[in-house]
Amino acid sequence: MKTIDINQLPEISGGENHSMSNTGGSDGGRDAAGCRSDAASGFGIGATVGAAIGLAGGPAVSALGAMAVGLAGGAVAISNSPACQGSGGGGSSRVICTHFFRKGQLPQNIWRADMEFTFKNLSQTTVRGYHVWAIPYVRLMRKSPLAEKIMRPLAIWRAEELAFKMGVLEKGNWKGKVVRAICEPICFTIGLFAKEQNWESLWTQAPKATPLVENTPAA
Repeated sequence: MKTIDINQLPEISGGENHSMSNTGGSDGGRDAAGCRSDAASGFGIGATVGAAIGLAGGPAVSALGAMAVGLAGGAVAISNSPACQGSGGGGSSRVICTHFFRKGQLPQNIWRADMEFTFKNLSQTTVRGYHVWAIPYVRLMRKSPLAEKIMRPLAIWRAEELAFKMGVLEKGNWKGKVVRAICEPICFTIGLFAKEQNWESLWTQAPKATPLVENTPAA
């Protein structure tokens, strides 16, 4: 069996632009200000609705309702906003999925579909916010089997859902939909305030890769 070297794998369509640089830059042709405005509007509407629904349960339930429905509203707004569409950041900057791919726990076609979806559909703001917590979490997983065990199903569920959206799998993953609905708005919000992170250092310091899982069946 051959081993994985992510630096020698052929580029997915789009070439070098799939890798997110560490120098800042724009959101790859998106209307960043419009995207932020749409996301904030969606969050605000959702939070208002959630707070109103939760009023019967008291202030604590109302606050939780505002947060939960607000995040869902933000996710819907981002997914439906023309200003939030366009090219984003991808490549092996998908650090958690790449961690599992390198360990032979995520098939290559699923991993590539994750990268392709990220490049085409997620803003660099979202990816930047993701890096804030994902990069240190990958370092933690290299030391902690428990941290890795907790993250593995979440990462695989989401990757399978993205592979479905990219036409690689014939069936989606509803758990992956839930992970996306919760995590992507949070990452976007963090990314509004975060600086670029040096994700590339993860792979220069990475342990030796394990045998490659080539592909998983489409069915």
